Amino acid sequence: MTDTNQRAKGGPHYAYAIVAACIAITCPPCALILSCAGIFFTPVSEFFGVPKATFTLYFSILNLAMMVALPVSGKFMGKCDLRALLSGCVALCGAGCIGMGFCQQMWQFYVCGAVMGIGLAPLLYLAIPTLINAWFVKRVGFFVGLCMAFTGIGGVIFNPVGTALIAGGAEGWRVAYMVFGVIILVGTLPF
Repeated sequence: MTDTNQRAKGGPHYAYAIVAACIAITCPPCALILSCAGIFFTPVSEFFGVPKATFTLYFSILNLAMMVALPVSGKFMGKCDLRALLSGCVALCGAGCIGMGFCQQMWQFYVCGAVMGIGLAPLLYLAIPTLINAWFVKRVGFFVGLCMAFTGIGGVIFNPVGTALIAGGAEGWRVAYMVFGVIILVGTLPF
């Protein structure tokens, strides 16, 4: 354990790089999948001619998948390389989001929702507290809160982007899902 007041010779303490990585973990995947979900409800349900409740069932499935994945992910976090596990989770989130852009039937959205839920569970609920607690003794709550705040901040940043992409055409929602999936992969995997 290290103290937040410590500094490595020649530069800022490595723990602050961990905070930056945690922000990257919460901002693109969690914000794009959770905070920006609402911008897709109307265009997708209208495109397929189904009630919004039929389409938004994917979001309930996503949350159920998160609930099922949390205990399993928690066991894996203690037994395997955390970088590999979190990279796999980011890949699931990105692939699920890109997959939403290719969906032709409602059941496919439900499958993509489950895939994203499995990926989101450790990213949103386990990785941040685990990493921050491992690197900080003081101000743990502040840094966890800071990292988690980027779920909402990312929503503020990416909602207008997604709305503009959706407005680009009848199937603009497909483009928005694919762009969001690429942003998840490119914006998070390097961290």
